[in-house]
Amino acid sequence: MGSSHGLTRIIRLAYHEDPSYVPLLRRAYALWRELEQASGEQVLHITGALEIGASGSDVLDGTLASCRVHDLLYTNTPDRHFIVDCHPEYPQVVIGGGFSGHGFKFCSVMGEILADLALTGMTQHDIGRFRLARFYL
Repeated sequence: MGSSHGLTRIIRLAYHEDPSYVPLLRRAYALWRELEQASGEQVLHITGALEIGASGSDVLDGTLASCRVHDLLYTNTPDRHFIVDCHPEYPQVVIGGGFSGHGFKFCSVMGEILADLALTGMTQHDIGRFRLARFYL
């Protein structure tokens, strides 16, 4: 059924959509482990995955790019990436969107990022790929 259906979700580090997601995923894994410690329940089960695609396919090439850079969509924006930013005219308004489907697996780290932006207007995470300005530059 895919990673966005049923009672469970799939998270993969070799994210074929873009290598920019990998550091966020690493933080999401850490936050899931913190939740496990706090709750006493195992919520993250690491199993491994196999990405298969034709030579030159987006899935295969994107997965390889993520692996090279980091050693290792459903409701989509026009470029198929999240939007995570402060509003350009109203910096007190924080925007997080485009998460449908694969966004669930990022909820812990996105919560952290959105809270950072709401409280300080910045975050330690690299969200350059997800900024609003990419649509109007």
